[in-house]
Formats: sequence, structure tokens, C-alpha cells
Amino acid sequence: MSECHKSPILFIGGTGVLATEAKGMFPSTTIYDDQDVEQIEGLPDNAPHRHVDLTIVQADQQGYVRAHIVLPGTIWGIASNPLVAAGIQNPYSQQIPGLIRASLDRKQAGMVGKGLAIWPDVNIEDVANLYMKLFDTIMTKQDTVGHGREGFYFGENGEHTWYSISKEIASVLFQEGISQSDEPTSFSKEELIQYWGSEIPRMQAIVMVATRVAVQTDLFLSDGSQLKVQAT
Repeated sequence: MSECHKSPILFIGGTGVLATEAKGMFPSTTIYDDQDVEQIEGLPDNAPHRHVDLTIVQADQQGYVRAHIVLPGTIWGIASNPLVAAGIQNPYSQQIPGLIRASLDRKQAGMVGKGLAIWPDVNIEDVANLYMKLFDTIMTKQDTVGHGREGFYFGENGEHTWYSISKEIASVLFQEGISQSDEPTSFSKEELIQYWGSEIPRMQAIVMVATRVAVQTDLFLSDGSQLKVQAT
């Protein structure tokens, strides 16, 4: 099958694939770069999302498709579209709402460890912009767009510590008279199991809270031009 007749696919993954089990106790010094193919290929096979990503890359390598995988961080902003209206799509990212629910239940804002884990974030409009730019370029300049093992694209335009999120939750709960302090406290092992089923949470909604990743995004086409996501 010729390159020009391979069907392109644009798949959404997640930066959870980059997570470690730091448990919020320290910020990692590792910065992941979507231009560093060897770094991405060195990720463990059992990382979250990884088995799906590897299957898609394998399909690309075997010549069935031209695969492009977008990995956004925590997406902030509220989606409004027919899929949301039909209850098929979540209107917003699940990490922070899950943290809020647990904090409300315990009547005190919580965090994993010291909350020192760092996570990338991105505005919902910028994610849409990234998809449209990538899609349009695939359709018009297919041979210039990295795919397969070179087809990972991070979506990010900032980062946050989980302490900063929990601190804001703590301030609101204190103002509303729900908690007795405007400082978050660490979840106990029992609470982690209660709210997320494990003292080392691995589900997508909490792996980003319990762990740390930093990314930088450089979207370059093979002709040397750069595909950028503009912050709003």
C-alpha cells in the first residue's frame, strides 16, 4: 500500500502515559518532549494508555494507517456540543472535579502526599485548535507530518502543582464554612483506597494528581515549519 493511500487517523491519548508513582512527594526533573522519539519509545509498556498507543503505532508500522496521537494534559474549560448534550462526552476534565468531590466528602481539601506533583494543563479551545491545525495539515501536507513512532503530539500551554489546586479548593471550602482550615491536608492511605480504590491510584482521573510530569511541545513539520498552539 502506497504512503499516499494509507488512511490517516487522529487519536486522542493522554499524558497519563508519562506518569510516575511519586505520590505527590516531589516534583520530577524530567521534562518530556514530543520531538524526542527515543524518550517516548522508552516509556514502560504498562504505563496508563500505553498498550493502546503501542497498538496504534504498530498498525502504522505495518502499513495499515498513518497514526497521529494527541496527548493533552488537564483540559480546562467546558465543552458544549451535541455529544455533551446527549450525555456521551464529559463536558470537562475529570481530575479536579474528582478531587473536589473527595474534599467535600471529608469536609477538608485533600491532596496526595505534599501536593508537589506537577501536571501540564491546556485550554479547551487550544486543544481544538491543535486538532484542527493538525487535521488540516494532514489533509493538505500529509507527507510533512510526523506519524507512527514520530506521531505523538503533546497539548499543553502551562502547568500546575496539585497543591495549588487543593489550596484553592481549601480556600473555598473554608469560606463556605465547610472546613475548619484554608489549608489542604494529605489523604490518608485509607482515604485513597476509599475514594480511588488504591493507595497508589492508577485510574486516569487520579494518576495525574498522584504523580508528576512536565512536558514541552514543539510541533515541527518535516519541512522545518512549526505547528504551534496559541495560548488564549
